[in-house]
Amino acid sequence: MVETLVNLWNDREFLRQIAEENPYLGAFIYIFFQALQIVVAPLPGEAGLVAGFIFGAKLGFILHLTGTAIGSSLAYLIARFFRKRFENCLKDSTILLKVKRLVERGGLFGLFLAYLIPGFPKDVLNYVLGLLKVSYPSFITANVLGRAPTSFLMSLQGDLIYEGNPKKILIALGFTLLVFLIFFFLKKRLERDLFLP
Repeated sequence: MVETLVNLWNDREFLRQIAEENPYLGAFIYIFFQALQIVVAPLPGEAGLVAGFIFGAKLGFILHLTGTAIGSSLAYLIARFFRKRFENCLKDSTILLKVKRLVERGGLFGLFLAYLIPGFPKDVLNYVLGLLKVSYPSFITANVLGRAPTSFLMSLQGDLIYEGNPKKILIALGFTLLVFLIFFFLKKRLERDLFLP
């Protein structure tokens, strides 16, 4: 992550200038790669930070959330379409059993928490939920609402890094750390209440 921040800082004027000169193309390219990486490989959390850095906090947040929603939807639909193949591969997996238990005990709110709290394998979760009796409206609602807070925090940090105000950056990082600590304890409780037999 440190290397990402250094590279962004060194190229900050150039990157934002490109986005300002080609706003639609820049937004399309970002959303495309954001969605693609969710489908084919786990995406590092820096993606939201990059969006905020290049496009600003508000637009970066919207683009990041749009890209994750599209990518998550594609993963969910791919799992639905190739259900038998995925089920054969995952029938004895721990993650499938855990997510089944999460859906049975927590319902939509449990799914929301799984997407909200950092540390859960969200990109894998997209595929697994496509195999279960979870409707698309329930899936995408939990996905978008759960991802939104973290997405906004990362986009805001990216924008603040671009501004280069050390005080604001430290305040944002401190607040983010506090939020992640709260989420960490929530994750432990969620695992105890929803995942364990």
